[in-house]
Amino acid sequence: MLDSSVYVDDLFYGGDSLEKAHKLSTDAVNVFREAGMNLRKFQTNSTELKKIWVENNVTSETENDNRKILGLIWNVNTDTLKLEIDSLLEMIPDLKCTKRHILKTVAKIFDPVGFISPFVIRVKCLLQQLWELGLDFDDAVPQRVRQNWLEWCAEVETLKSFSLKRTFSNYDVDEMEIHVFADSSTKAYGAVAYIRHKRTFEVQFVLSKTRVAPVKKLTLPRLELLGALIAARIASYLKSLLRISACDTYCWTDSSIALNWIKGSAIRWKQFVANRVREIQTLTDPGKWKFCEGRENPADLLSRGCSAQKLLNSEIWWSGARCEFEEAQNVILKYVQEEAFHEEIQRLKINKPIKTHSKLLALCPYLDGNEILRVGGRLRHAKLHENTKYPVILPKDHVVTDLIIRHYHLKYLHAGNQLVHSAIRQRYWILCARVAIKRIIWKCVRCARLRSALSQQLMGDLPPSRVNPSRAFSKVGVDLSGPFQVKPRKGRGIRPMKTYACIFVCFTVKAVHLEMLGDLSSDCFIAALKRFAARRGKPDEIFSDCGTNFIGASKELKAACSTESVANFLCTNEIVWHFNPPSAPHFGGLWEAAVKSMKFHLRRAIGAQILIYEEFSTLLVQIEACLNSRPLVPVSSDPDDLSVITPANFLIGSTLDAIPERDVTNFTIPLADRWKLVQQISQSFWKRWSSEYITQFQRRSKWQRPHYNLRVNDIVLIKDDNLPPLKWRMGRVVETFPGSDNQVRVVKLKTQLGVMKRPIHKLCVLPVES
Repeated sequence: MLDSSVYVDDLFYGGDSLEKAHKLSTDAVNVFREAGMNLRKFQTNSTELKKIWVENNVTSETENDNRKILGLIWNVNTDTLKLEIDSLLEMIPDLKCTKRHILKTVAKIFDPVGFISPFVIRVKCLLQQLWELGLDFDDAVPQRVRQNWLEWCAEVETLKSFSLKRTFSNYDVDEMEIHVFADSSTKAYGAVAYIRHKRTFEVQFVLSKTRVAPVKKLTLPRLELLGALIAARIASYLKSLLRISACDTYCWTDSSIALNWIKGSAIRWKQFVANRVREIQTLTDPGKWKFCEGRENPADLLSRGCSAQKLLNSEIWWSGARCEFEEAQNVILKYVQEEAFHEEIQRLKINKPIKTHSKLLALCPYLDGNEILRVGGRLRHAKLHENTKYPVILPKDHVVTDLIIRHYHLKYLHAGNQLVHSAIRQRYWILCARVAIKRIIWKCVRCARLRSALSQQLMGDLPPSRVNPSRAFSKVGVDLSGPFQVKPRKGRGIRPMKTYACIFVCFTVKAVHLEMLGDLSSDCFIAALKRFAARRGKPDEIFSDCGTNFIGASKELKAACSTESVANFLCTNEIVWHFNPPSAPHFGGLWEAAVKSMKFHLRRAIGAQILIYEEFSTLLVQIEACLNSRPLVPVSSDPDDLSVITPANFLIGSTLDAIPERDVTNFTIPLADRWKLVQQISQSFWKRWSSEYITQFQRRSKWQRPHYNLRVNDIVLIKDDNLPPLKWRMGRVVETFPGSDNQVRVVKLKTQLGVMKRPIHKLCVLPVES
């Protein structure tokens, strides 16, 4: 470490782990102490290691986060490197446009790694032009040179935003490749190097080197050879510097002439070419030299120069050329096609037509030079890109196809089916593409959150309390509505007060009973329940909501229904109370419909008037009579017979608004026969109820198909009507409650706020793995 990492009085080194770094720093301090030197001002990107150093008085808490290392600025918090250009920016306003000041500026730039070589080469070429003009150091420069100089100075400030990751990814040597690109122009030549991971295809910038073209004019192939020589030297230097001699190294050039020189025998060429080819072949393997298109060569920026903004935004400069990935991409595509279209590929290799039942027959497929299966099609004469005219054929149900679709979906900012399909068609032809694209987009979590499609399930069967004959109001649903404004009595200056309506609905015959409540206290509610039981009979079971659907009084109602006094009353009278899941108003559709009907008549009867207490109570009873007179089924199939069976028939034996019949009390009927007559009338109603009324509920008006059953560990969004979908809370299913038909309609969720129970109609299932 001390032999290779000490620069004058600075030590620059690192470790792969906290223990290794601490041991290295301790050993270095001891070695320097024995030599009579105090090694201090340690800095690290590890907060744990810095804490240990502070405890051992090796460094202090006040050390600056930005440290200057080998002429570069190291930010220890972000672990990135930046260029030191503040002094250059301070100097530029005072510079004059002379050769002396331009030379002074070039000497001020310190970029040993070559991060900004394409930007710096511009001013170097400018300096060479001044030398060719033979100007003195303080002579004025020509106008064209002056303009280029001022433009370059104006762009320097853009480099303040530059930063680059300090470390390389920690990969094994056998998983790494070195790729060096060379290029030349009549102005300059150079090379740039990258490290690539074989498995993840991650590419990282390493270093670059540029030189101005010689004043003595050389042919472009010879300049390309000079660039290739720099590439070979960089490749050899990196292998020794990084101690990765076994690492695969590839060199790239866009000059076919220079490539032939390198791959040929050096003794065949003239002295200039032979000497450089011999050195290149000594430093690198000629078989690892490859051709790269000029537009895909990142070293093209080195030889021509570019602006600071273009350099910072250049993906090809920081991530390398795409041509180095083509081989890996072709291997993957061939593997996918061999799995999906093995028979077709084998027939095409021996120049046989594919079979008539093949799903590729309409595409006229062929194998290109890389043995990639492509669409033949009918667009040979179209002025389109080759990849668009002859796209690569892919199956619809392969993991690589899914990755490609997901890439385009994200690239175009979560685009829809049509846009993603259009973009993919520019390069690939996926069989049944619309189905595959729709499947992938449906699994996108972000799109699912914005789509906010709530879960559904097959409509459940009616409970036994709805389909079996029983006494009216033995099974009831209860709900509260209000508040309504009423006056306690007539007179001027009487202030209105709030009152509420309590609705009881019979599960069997849909009969309605309305009670008036003065407030939402438990005593008032128990009094209403006692009045109801005294007039209609004590119910065996009561059903109600326990969520936010209680209009205007949700909190008060939940408090009233959960108090100890109400619970004691229910237990004493042997009444069982069933609560629906929270936020599930559709579970109580029967009484919700009764509330809606009651409000319908109430609004049209009173409008904006404020009634007194007796008037409002009378109006509620009249509305109750109207609701209990609604027809359930007709009495007969005779079109002239307009009589119907209503809930009132099950309460009093006839409709509430029936015309009085003639007096038959003088007729003598045996008591036994009279009782049989009453029983016959009652049984007739219930028989009609069982045979005609109940059968109306066979049909499911909605939720007609079974859907996905939520399972434990499913991730869901909980709908909140007051928030947009992206802010809905997330929860995990911890328990399910399947019905008698094994369909899950209610689940228990665990969220950040605790455990809660919710119906699936308030949940949006996210397409993530459990």
